[in-house]
Amino acid sequence: AAPEDVEKRMGPLLERVGDGTFYRIEQGQLRYLTVDGAYADVVRPEGVPLGPFDADSTAEEVTAGMDLSGLTALVTGANSGLGFHTTLQLARHGARVTMAVRDPGRGATALAEVQQALAGTPTAGEVALAPLDLADLSSVAALADGVLESGDRLDLLVNNAGVMAIPRRTTVDGFEMQLGTNHLGHMALTLRLLPVLVRTARESRTTRVVT
Repeated sequence: AAPEDVEKRMGPLLERVGDGTFYRIEQGQLRYLTVDGAYADVVRPEGVPLGPFDADSTAEEVTAGMDLSGLTALVTGANSGLGFHTTLQLARHGARVTMAVRDPGRGATALAEVQQALAGTPTAGEVALAPLDLADLSSVAALADGVLESGDRLDLLVNNAGVMAIPRRTTVDGFEMQLGTNHLGHMALTLRLLPVLVRTARESRTTRVVT
């Protein structure tokens, strides 16, 4: 982005520190390209974040005031971590959420925790479980087919699930496990759900795929 575009978006949060042409984020720091081809740090007023949220912002703060009633979401890997908290906040603000999980037992535990957390929120959306093993393309197909056959809408697909730094293994279909789970499984799921995503987008223009 050109410096003037960055400055227009960032407004008073930045102080111009050179005749830079391009900006980039590097290890959480906004830097600009100097005339000699090196990147230098952009100086900000002390204590002012780059945006309205920072590393200490909570999920509640980020989603405050949102009304997601009427929207439907599907979150993979929803039984823990980011997937769990994404599910919780979407439902807290009225979205109907499907938690797509590989382990039924852990999924049931997570669902109970979400329901308990939302017990005092009358406007919370419904939350349900669906089996999904991204390392098995037949499981991906079964979930997608079920969504398509239901005739329901799908406003938000959050491709969150993943594995990392595991011993070398292969998926049911013979792909390396990390590639097959994190990338190929999610791509297959997204493409199979594309018809309902497109239909929902035509109806309301609210559709998002977050990967």
